[in-house]
Amino acid sequence: TMPVTNLTPDGNLFFTDVKNGKGIYKLDIASGKTTLVHDNLPGVSGIQFGPDGKLYATHNKEQRIIAIAKDGTLDVLLTGVKCNDLVVTKSGYLYFTETPTKRVHGIAPDRRHFIADEGKVTRPNGISISPDEQTLAVSDHGGKHVWAWRIEPDGTLTGGAPFMTAWLALGKEEAFGDGMTTEANGRWFVTTEIGIQIFD
Repeated sequence: TMPVTNLTPDGNLFFTDVKNGKGIYKLDIASGKTTLVHDNLPGVSGIQFGPDGKLYATHNKEQRIIAIAKDGTLDVLLTGVKCNDLVVTKSGYLYFTETPTKRVHGIAPDRRHFIADEGKVTRPNGISISPDEQTLAVSDHGGKHVWAWRIEPDGTLTGGAPFMTAWLALGKEEAFGDGMTTEANGRWFVTTEIGIQIFD
């Protein structure tokens, strides 16, 4: 099963096992020891630490978006969504993909929920933002593109278009774009059927 991961500033790795895991795990880089840090959360998909230090997660199995404080307190931000992956901005906006409905959702810092985009991406999956947090990108599990939008000051998205084109396996029309991330120099890393593809 492909794990979903997130690094902390001290270099420790947080990850989940979407299909078989019990919750959220931590790999201590220094010792190599793995521990289950948040139990009783099977089916968590995307995770990321927010600017407030909370760990945000798409709890797909329970169809909800959650935030976990450092003391383990769990806060439910939204329910009734078939959530896949998420990203959190420094200003506190959370965006997540809902693959079956072709939607990209947003949750504002005041917890207001909004549909940021609907219908452009065949099967929206992975999601990430540029280092300057002005561009949001989503991988298409049902196509060959990674789509990009401008993030407006109020958190809305404008100008969604296919921005990156993935290489395909021979004879395929879909790249099966999945989880993705961005590094400090602005390159996008996208998992696909044939491997990790990197876009400048």
